[in-house]
Amino acid sequence: MTLDEAREEIARQADYIEWLEAELGWTKDHEHVVALKERYGVQPQAARLLLLLAAAKGRCLTRTYLADSIDRNRGGATDQMVNTHVCRIRKAMGADTIENVWSLGYRITPTGLERVSSTHPR
Repeated sequence: MTLDEAREEIARQADYIEWLEAELGWTKDHEHVVALKERYGVQPQAARLLLLLAAAKGRCLTRTYLADSIDRNRGGATDQMVNTHVCRIRKAMGADTIENVWSLGYRITPTGLERVSSTHPR
């Protein structure tokens, strides 16, 4: 990665964190993503998807919304990428973490919400 690419990535992350703070009221997103990666081995985009589902507190989020949200400012996420991240999260954290809402999207289960909350940096 070049210095310019690193600067662009930092700017994208800063924009994403600013959006999370404004939309979801979260100020420790980066630390939470790192904590989820360390504890469960999930990749950053999968961790962001998990955090979005946790913020929705059991409400269904569409695949399109999740794809747009986890890949903000990059324009590359697809519904299939969301499905792949969900599959990896289920493998790492248990099948009972995320529930499929037929033909709509996904929602976090109470068990999943508890697992995510337990990794939140205080």
